[in-house]
Amino acid sequence: MLPTPEPFALDLTPLPTATALAPLELPTQASFIQGTQVWDGLPTYPAESRPDFYFRVRYEPGSWALTTDQFGYSVLANRNIAGCVVAPAAGRGLLLNTSVEHEVRRVGDVTYQISTASEGGVTRAATYAGGDGVIYTAFEVTFVDQADVCQAAAEEVLGTLRSVSTFEATPVAGP
Repeated sequence: MLPTPEPFALDLTPLPTATALAPLELPTQASFIQGTQVWDGLPTYPAESRPDFYFRVRYEPGSWALTTDQFGYSVLANRNIAGCVVAPAAGRGLLLNTSVEHEVRRVGDVTYQISTASEGGVTRAATYAGGDGVIYTAFEVTFVDQADVCQAAAEEVLGTLRSVSTFEATPVAGP
């Protein structure tokens, strides 16, 4: 006797979603710090950047904290907007159900290509890629909610982007 074939079953198991990481621990703001601070780092696109130059952005330490993410990389985390983080970015894949809108816009003195990723109509992150003719680099702006508020705050920082020689830079140690 021949075995009876099983009926065809379509597996509609949902695709895995991104796993939330633990919140960043922000360093305590020193009460004596006045004015802006700088964050220097290697450009994320070294082939499009001149050697011996770093990126530099300026930030207000009352609003932003230079810290490390869960992977040991330097990032800026907003002190007032939960989950609002600016991190160096390089291209990587997206979830299948993500859509991306692209625009080119001037932010401060820098022209950025801005790629905004949305999932189910909800903005999840934005990548800003730009430079000053000496360096070319990208930053990812992520947030839990308050996307517009976080992006506006991040653009105040990203608008200050410029290159500095390795002799002027004070890079933060990475992993």
